[in-house]
Amino acid sequence: MKNTDLTEDQLVDIVLNAAIGKQKEHRQHFMDVREYLKQNHQLLSTVAQDVILTMEDRDLVTIVDKDYLIRLTKFGKEVAAKGGWKEHLKRKSEDERKAKKIQDWEIQKTEYEAKLAKRNYLTYWLLLAFALIAALGGVASIISLIT
Repeated sequence: MKNTDLTEDQLVDIVLNAAIGKQKEHRQHFMDVREYLKQNHQLLSTVAQDVILTMEDRDLVTIVDKDYLIRLTKFGKEVAAKGGWKEHLKRKSEDERKAKKIQDWEIQKTEYEAKLAKRNYLTYWLLLAFALIAALGGVASIISLIT
């Protein structure tokens, strides 16, 4: 994005929080984002349009008319209520990290269970062999007693 040192995610967060603030203060359902960013952050309207389109792609807002008036979606309201876009990204990365950790644990568990099953399988055959030898010894002992 040109003419700004803010990242795209920071701009999304600013617009999202401003839209929520407008709805709470003035009970407005629409917000002119281009005008807001131009007045409060000295951004060109093309940069503001890029931010709006990015927010629409992320399902945070819907564009109401050709002048880029926006309305927050249900998801956009939830993200704003939970701390904004940057917090949403942090939570999302934390959830992904936890899911990866759980997946790693499940892989380790599966490997351990495979080793345990192999050991149980070998133990079964070993015990069966000893039982057959003992049975043959018992039969041989009985035959030697009878004769």
